[in-house]
Amino acid sequence: MANETESLITDELRAALGREFPAVTSCDKLSTSEVRRFAQATVDDSPIYYDEDHARNLKYGGVVAPGSYPITGARRRASGTPDPLKSVSTDSRAEESVETTKGIPWPPHLLVFHAYSDLEIHQLARVGDRITQHRRLADAYEKTGRRGRLLFIVTENTFTNQNGDILCTERYVDVGVEN
Repeated sequence: MANETESLITDELRAALGREFPAVTSCDKLSTSEVRRFAQATVDDSPIYYDEDHARNLKYGGVVAPGSYPITGARRRASGTPDPLKSVSTDSRAEESVETTKGIPWPPHLLVFHAYSDLEIHQLARVGDRITQHRRLADAYEKTGRRGRLLFIVTENTFTNQNGDILCTERYVDVGVEN
């Protein structure tokens, strides 16, 4: 366990705040079948997600994807490429799993898990869009919980289409607890 007076926000983490990560762009354009599968998975059977005639007569002008689609759509991998989860350790220690998958310099003695996300939808993705995720390390702060000190790290994700239009923004918060 780290010294109780020592901050969980290390110099390395402090220096990383504001860091922008490489953008990730979806491997394919958004298809009608992908919209349909996502809407079915989220149990939302609104005709704006599958009925072109219905959707064309609404403000969207055509079939659109549910508002939360970009947060999963940009992260899809192309067929035939390695599965990134196969290279991630099953150990939940920050030094072995989170740092390698997210590029965040977590103190190595912390156990890390996802706390919550806030999603703000600006506009809906359309069939034919190619979605890009832009990610930035936005904030780090400490709190004390019932079992000790906690480190919260916030990343901001902005999802855009091929025209640079912002589809949604996400504040993604992970928490590390002292082991």
